[in-house]
Amino acid sequence: MHCKDVLLKTHRLVNPLMMAILLLLIFTGPAGGETIKLNIEGLKGEEFKNVQATLELPIGIIKEDLINWRWLGHYQKQIPEQVSKALEPFGYFHSRSEVELKEKSEGDYLLAVRVNKGRPVVLTKVDIAIEGTAKKNRQVARAVRDFPLKIGDILRQDYYTQGKHAIRNAAVNQGFLKAGFSRHEIRIFPEKNQAEIELHLASGQQYSFGEVTFNGAEKYPRDFLLRYVDFKPGNIYLSPKWDRTRANFQNANRFSDVVLIAKIEEADENSRVPIEINLTALPSKRWRNGIGYGDSTGPRLLSNYQDVNIFGAGHEFNTDITLGEKYQLVELRYTIPEYTHVKNAHVLSTGIEREENDIYQSTSGFVEWEKMFFLGSGKVGSFYTRYAQESFEISDQENTSRLLLPGIRYIQRSYNDPVNPRKGYQFRLELRGAEEHLLSDVSLLQGLAAGNTFWPLFEKFSLFLRLEAGYTIKNDAIAEIPTSLRFFVGGDNSVRGYAYNSEGPRDENGEVVGGEALLVGSLEVEREMGERWGLAAFYDIGSAFNPGNDTRFIQGAGAGIRIYTPVGPLKMDIARQIGEDDPSYRFHLSIGFDL
Repeated sequence: MHCKDVLLKTHRLVNPLMMAILLLLIFTGPAGGETIKLNIEGLKGEEFKNVQATLELPIGIIKEDLINWRWLGHYQKQIPEQVSKALEPFGYFHSRSEVELKEKSEGDYLLAVRVNKGRPVVLTKVDIAIEGTAKKNRQVARAVRDFPLKIGDILRQDYYTQGKHAIRNAAVNQGFLKAGFSRHEIRIFPEKNQAEIELHLASGQQYSFGEVTFNGAEKYPRDFLLRYVDFKPGNIYLSPKWDRTRANFQNANRFSDVVLIAKIEEADENSRVPIEINLTALPSKRWRNGIGYGDSTGPRLLSNYQDVNIFGAGHEFNTDITLGEKYQLVELRYTIPEYTHVKNAHVLSTGIEREENDIYQSTSGFVEWEKMFFLGSGKVGSFYTRYAQESFEISDQENTSRLLLPGIRYIQRSYNDPVNPRKGYQFRLELRGAEEHLLSDVSLLQGLAAGNTFWPLFEKFSLFLRLEAGYTIKNDAIAEIPTSLRFFVGGDNSVRGYAYNSEGPRDENGEVVGGEALLVGSLEVEREMGERWGLAAFYDIGSAFNPGNDTRFIQGAGAGIRIYTPVGPLKMDIARQIGEDDPSYRFHLSIGFDL
């Protein structure tokens, strides 16, 4: 017996509400009507599901609350053959089925199907060969090694199809764009319970990327557009590079439509494929306004003006204004892109920032230069120098501090979705410092680290872990350090159940004054309840402290709702303090995923 690429029987998905109505009509019917229930024995897992779907009772077998016995008899006779066909993709070609109709009570019938699968068909030969230069390609060789069927395995035609597609996809992803199977056969010998697989892939030539041409977005210079292209002419045509190029343009916030075309038929004698990129540019000037809420700001108004093509060179200018109950910011930012890579740029910024809460208030003006550079997939580093003057009041302290603060940052992230992630991680490392004799009033060195990870567990549960730490080495008293460089805990991105930045080391009067070190952790389990919302339970713990003194960790736990929006998850949490003599509850509301 010969067959080529036999597939499992598939069934069209039915609207859940309609399915429920149909099942209700089929299996229960109105009071006093005749009913039939199908019961399948001897199978489990995917085999059971496929047979159950195959034997689905015809809707018209019950009409006007009465069984159509003639139709039912015809249906019963077909059951053994239908079961046999449904089990063949799983390697069982000798199944036997017994069918019995029982009357459980008046008008209530049970159609019992007892299945004996019989002996399975086992593979005695698995011949997989790569013809052409792809034979030496490691990714293709790995796909061959990972082929899910080996000699001695039961023939599973779905596994065969998956493995076959994986081998060809590996070849295409490595630049063998015309790879195809010269032989692809499953030979089945039912009388011997044996089967053979023969797969021969003719890889053909390996292609490279050729010259890139752009259509549309004429107001941007070609060199600027090339910074979004993840390959150079002559590079091997690797699908990940193609995908990253598309993603770079889509994430640039400059183009409404991006279409990449590989002109394989126009490849030159060196197998270089010309690439055409069609772009539709968005307006370069945008003004956006919004409202928000957060522990650190209270209710806030947001306004942003942006021009992403200054001088027709792709330079970007941003004005950000935040007017909140507890926090205000006016910031101007100018970005000069480097044409070497999409992540490489110089950023100049200046602004005024004011923060006021129950613990402290501060006002600062700043100027900053930052050089950002690409370090690999998902990895960005930067050097920066920030000059700020900050006036602050906390407890009975009042001071003004000047700081020239050079620093270095490293960020690495990998999320399946940057807006509403369900899997991935990110972490950030930063080191910054100031020297009293170099335009600063204090000397210090401060290290910061933060990270989080999102992992799916089982069913629709996922686990979110967050960790943040900081440490300061200083020569001056804490009273000389501006509040923006001290550590506090509490709030929706710290320890929930406490107000924003409301806890930390205290002075002799019992007033919170902030600390030199920080350690905060969070564990959260989320259950996705629907396409756009979920439920979460969490536990937070953290401390801002001075090394060498008693360290007090505060804790909070609670539950919340997650609503997935186009701008990130809307989080509504109720948290209760743990370990306090008189614990209280606190409501936290925030929007967006903190990257």
